Amino acid sequence: MSFPHSDFEKFLVGADAERAIESHGQSDHILDQETLAMRKEEHTGIELTGVELAYLKKLASDRISGLESRIEDLDRSIKQHSAPNMNNAEEELGQLKGELNFLKHNFAEKLFRDRDEEASFVA
Repeated sequence: MSFPHSDFEKFLVGADAERAIESHGQSDHILDQETLAMRKEEHTGIELTGVELAYLKKLASDRISGLESRIEDLDRSIKQHSAPNMNNAEEELGQLKGELNFLKHNFAEKLFRDRDEEASFVA
């Protein structure tokens, strides 16, 4: 696959990411075959240089920090009943928490693993 340029290609990338996030923590027996295959297949053939890995770590760290900040803001708005639309705020909060959980448990643990293979996530 090459870099997605068209809106449709970008939509497909987003849909795959959304499916991955939604499947986090779910039992294998309730997933469709395509999602189950995504979960099981490891892409170990991806080779990264040190500079590429450093940049991916920054992307992950920045995204996790941004999610944590937005979750905190939304949570406060909901508790104070100051969100313009409570239903939308609660729905967004659930989605953001799901993405944060996915990033921390499936992605960041691999990126921030130390040389002894111990997970040492620093966010």
